[in-house]
Amino acid sequence: MDGYDLHEARYIQDKQSISAANADTVSSGVVPAQKIWTVIGGGYFPSVAETKIVQFQIVKSAGSYVYPVTLQQNIALDTTRGLPLVSEGMELKLYPGEWIAVVRDSHTAGSTMILNLRVIESDLPYYAYVDPLAKVAATQHKHGSVNRPTGGIASMGTGFGPGRGRAGGGGGGAEPV
Repeated sequence: MDGYDLHEARYIQDKQSISAANADTVSSGVVPAQKIWTVIGGGYFPSVAETKIVQFQIVKSAGSYVYPVTLQQNIALDTTRGLPLVSEGMELKLYPGEWIAVVRDSHTAGSTMILNLRVIESDLPYYAYVDPLAKVAATQHKHGSVNRPTGGIASMGTGFGPGRGRAGGGGGGAEPV
């Protein structure tokens, strides 16, 4: 199930969280009740150049549950070259009460952590309804107006000119028969 319909891209939000100096964790806000956040972009940036072990996590229920999202990476980062959360068109879904946390193994004196997220906030649907007649209507319209009521493909020729060659003209129709 997609967390959002395409028209909901109007609800794209850019969020930024900045940790206190010398912190080893920075967190996004909590997904509100009855909402879904689809993360379509995100990254971690330190306030100074440093090489640290960094990992993204989904956290739920006041930290009782932690789900690592990325592998721990020992990586050199700076204020312009960050670590992406999602890339190559991937998305990450967050459900009510969840949030993203970035954890590093240690800090450089005085440094802060910056988490940028690009999310689409959608309403959490109560159920998914599929109209059983929608499938029938879709298959009837699949072949367009060239279908006959009997289910066969209608002839494109009129009986005159080069369409079928019935009036003495050579040549066939525009499409193979």
